[in-house]
This record gives sequence, C-alpha cells and structure tokens, in this order.
Amino acid sequence: MPLPSVTPGTYLVAEPFITDPTFYRKVVIVLDKDEEGTVGLVINEPSDYIIGEPEADDDLGLPIHDGGPVDPENSFQFLHRASWIHGSQELIPGLFWGGNMEAIVKAYTSGQLNKENLLCYRGYCGWAPGQLEKELEAKSWILAPPNSSYLFLPQGEIWTRILQDLGGSYSWLAKAPISVDLN
Repeated sequence: MPLPSVTPGTYLVAEPFITDPTFYRKVVIVLDKDEEGTVGLVINEPSDYIIGEPEADDDLGLPIHDGGPVDPENSFQFLHRASWIHGSQELIPGLFWGGNMEAIVKAYTSGQLNKENLLCYRGYCGWAPGQLEKELEAKSWILAPPNSSYLFLPQGEIWTRILQDLGGSYSWLAKAPISVDLN
C-alpha cells in the first residue's frame, strides 16, 4: 500500500510508544518537502526563552518555542496569520511561515500581531531524502491533515487533541498512559 502524501502543512504526530526523547509525544508541522528532504517544526515543545525582557521598556515578551534539534542557536522560524508579511509562504489557508523578520517584529511591537496569531520557534527538524518515508513505513509517525487551529492550543494539549480528532483507534492512542506501569 502506498504511503500517504506528506505536503507542507501536514502534521507528523509521534506514535505514543516512540522511544526517542526528542520526539516523544511530539507533533511536527511540515514546512517544506522536496527532493532534498523534509523540514518541519515541533509545535508542542515549550522553552524558557522569551524575546524581550518582561521588565524592559522595549518588551516584546514573545515566547520562543523549541522547534527541533537542528541549529537551535541560529535558526528562528515564525508561524503567523499575516498574509501581508513580505516573503512569507502560506502553509495552510490563513497560516504563513517566515517572511521578513524586521516586519514581523515591527508588527508584533505595534500590536498587529500578538501571541494569538504569531508563534516563534528556535531550531527545526530535518530529514534527508527518503528518511521520513522510512520512518513512516516503520509507523513512527501518524499523519494528520493541515489545521491551523492546533498551533494555538495550549502546547500540552496538541498531541492528544490531534489524535482524538483523527478518531477511531487514534482516539484510543490519545489515552495511552505515559508509562505502561500506570496501566
């Protein structure tokens, strides 16, 4: 049986028994997929980083989430709902990736963007050509269709909510205990 198609905006939901701590109960949104590989962002991993200082006069106060293990010190990605940001790409209708960082920061400081419509990530996930397909064949990931509302849920609810929304046996997996000792 052929594997389902993975396109930008598709979610990769880690199956609940994955042992890799980097992706344990994580959800990745695919940003790009081509002959050179696949790039995505973990969307449900908080961090302690914030753009701006809470007490500073120039406070942005925007949380920076951990987007993945690749280049977290130098790679910043933005997901937002601002179609007018130059250079951004539409991933899902009404949801955009990237664009001019200066314009994004200016829109945030002016209030045009806020924590309800702008997300910032440090780092990303990457797969070499064919690597993600092998992981899909091994059933390490469950595919979920694009839906921008998941991004703006509390991070601790995203993994469970997507599996519940997929229904059937996936809603059962959403209830799998973190440890089989808790069963």
